[in-house]
Amino acid sequence: MGKVDGELFRVSDLDLSIYPNLTRVNEPIATIDQSVIGKSDVVVNGWQSMKRYIIAYERGTAFLDKNQSRFKDVILVDDFDQAIELIMAGRADITVTSRATAQRLMHSSAQPYTEIKIHSPALVEIKLHTYINKPRHPELAHQLAEVLKAMKLDGRYQQLSSLTAFQ
Repeated sequence: MGKVDGELFRVSDLDLSIYPNLTRVNEPIATIDQSVIGKSDVVVNGWQSMKRYIIAYERGTAFLDKNQSRFKDVILVDDFDQAIELIMAGRADITVTSRATAQRLMHSSAQPYTEIKIHSPALVEIKLHTYINKPRHPELAHQLAEVLKAMKLDGRYQQLSSLTAFQ
């Protein structure tokens, strides 16, 4: 709608036909893993191993919305805790979120998740990009991409990102 200057973290393949005011900064700002969280007997070996599982995941998780057919069944939930509750109750087998998010939520929960683990390897890695409001800042996306590349080359990007929660 053109009301904001941009979006900080969005997936690489954001459908820009839906958001015609946005342009992508071509240098990714982060890469996050998306890991399977479930009971110990879950076997993770890429997308092909997901067909036998019922997944509970948060509404609006675009990459999972696009891959619903890869699962036995899908249950949409409002948050991570609901997904875990469904797994504990035997109504779902797995959920998917980043390893860092899962660790943070599992450790901060009042309920101990002793039967739940974060499986390896990650199901997928997703590159995240910043998207800039094209009409408001027509040159900024290209300029920001160049600055990010330079910062990654000289180590400043890694130094700064190690201070934040997204790496």
